[in-house]
Amino acid sequence: MMNRATVRAQKNTIEFFSIFLLLTILGITLLYVPEDLLDLLIEENGPIEMMTAVGLFVAAVLLLWSGYMKRQQFHFTSGIVVLCLGLRELDFHCRFTTMGIFKSRFFLSEKVPVNEKNIGAIIVLLMFFGLIWYTKAYYKRFMINLRNGQMASICIALAMGIAIFSKTLDRMSDQLNALISSLLFIDPTTFIRILEETSELAIPFFILLAIMENRHGYQNRSSSSQRP
Repeated sequence: MMNRATVRAQKNTIEFFSIFLLLTILGITLLYVPEDLLDLLIEENGPIEMMTAVGLFVAAVLLLWSGYMKRQQFHFTSGIVVLCLGLRELDFHCRFTTMGIFKSRFFLSEKVPVNEKNIGAIIVLLMFFGLIWYTKAYYKRFMINLRNGQMASICIALAMGIAIFSKTLDRMSDQLNALISSLLFIDPTTFIRILEETSELAIPFFILLAIMENRHGYQNRSSSSQRP
């Protein structure tokens, strides 16, 4: 008879496989839809990007609520980080500035007013120092949990890895075009766009799965502590 840990591990494997299978099916489907429909689906602020943002906002709300109810600073600060990711996914800052504040030419372009550059610099610095503080505060704990095979930490590691992978696709699209053209009989630009959008959609899935795993672990610890 399988113990609880084995059952849980099998359940996690099925969850991981289901996420990757779902997104693979979505990606393959997108390869064969008409070009005008594809452009509509994967455009900026299109349906797929909106699903990614909504997933991140749901995760942020759950973390902020958990941090407030359980008085856990880690959940609250993690909620703020995920909320920023959701706003970044929607390029929320572009609604108030001439161009994206995370682009290097934002600070060099003569088209951007000085006051926008000053505000952008303050925001970028605040986010940079906030990320440093967050990393210093929780990195050691995260790595210990990851080495111990804690599923929530594995999910977060996967989300981070996928985020890096997606950003690499965006930055190296020109270099990858020739490679993809030699390996696949499809338009490389379209393939990269689809791969980037479906990869980003996986991020909130794994963050939400990490929240569920953390809640499950918290409930197990609570029930164990109440046993005589």
